[in-house]
Amino acid sequence: MKKRGLLLVLLFFVSLGLFAESSEENKGNKDSKVSNGIEVESKKDLQKSGLIKPKVNFSFYNNVQLASTNEKLAKNALSNFGAMTYIENRATLGMAFKVNNFYTVKPWAIERFETHLSYAKSVPTGDPDGITFRGRNRIFLGLTNIFTVPKVMKISLDLEYKIENDLRPKITASNPNSVSHRLSPSFKFNGKYNFGFNWMFMFRNSVILDARSTYPLRGLQFTSMANLSYNVLNEVKSVDNKKYGLDIFANNFFLGNLFKKPSTNDYKNFELYDKFFIGFRGRVKGFKPELATAVIVNSLKGKPVDDIYAGLKMGLSYKYKKVSFGLSYIGAKKANDSNWYSLGSASVKFGL
Repeated sequence: MKKRGLLLVLLFFVSLGLFAESSEENKGNKDSKVSNGIEVESKKDLQKSGLIKPKVNFSFYNNVQLASTNEKLAKNALSNFGAMTYIENRATLGMAFKVNNFYTVKPWAIERFETHLSYAKSVPTGDPDGITFRGRNRIFLGLTNIFTVPKVMKISLDLEYKIENDLRPKITASNPNSVSHRLSPSFKFNGKYNFGFNWMFMFRNSVILDARSTYPLRGLQFTSMANLSYNVLNEVKSVDNKKYGLDIFANNFFLGNLFKKPSTNDYKNFELYDKFFIGFRGRVKGFKPELATAVIVNSLKGKPVDDIYAGLKMGLSYKYKKVSFGLSYIGAKKANDSNWYSLGSASVKFGL
């Protein structure tokens, strides 16, 4: 399945490359940015019409998260998938075709491999034999259509196809590797204005299919993101806003899963996860310090929403040309719980 997915990626970009060779080259200097985490800085732009030969962009991203409770390593709801240790490696390949000043089309592909490590509940923390391992491999193919309304907003329509492969250390007939396919249409609206205000809203609806099952519809996933920010130093004429800034921001991320219950094939396994942050983010040349309050809501497999965490988030990132580094920390307490839950994260990203 993985070889088949890699072959699809190869054919996908070979066909785009052949198309690009036959397109007309135009001169320009305007840079463009690609949504969905894909950064493309193209030095060639369009004239008023026609297609350009795109500059291929490649980037690699690594993220490591460590979760703890009362300063001891332990899985908790703050980390990705509730793991004690989460490691993500992601490679991204993207292109950009700007048809005119109104429409841009951007094909892209992502290979992502995740590793989750946690201690089994029945084994005391610190016993290496009690570590449970879970590997997840993901291959993405996507096409992003961006419509620009000058000085007003950008509208992005995205279609994403994903092959998911869950790797398990012990494979048996009753516990095989789980392979599924996911089709995810989404839309995104965002605006950036000269007076310092920025906003973004995104919604994605995913259909998850398991081709080996008698009931192929494995589940549905709903994702939304909303970001608001305002640079309070924007009107200070003595400040270079390209190098310095102080943003008041609010971010919200919502994830809802509706999965099939294997024993009855009923869709009753509902999961909800919501993160909300509000605070300040500075910009000092390439550095971005951040301080915010955090509210996190977690409900797994149909249980009542009783896991509500409140705390703080601190972070610092630095970017130099096409290399960026990031550190972040989230600490929170749960209602009617004296424990202190923490999540530390370190990341690095570079592009070619």
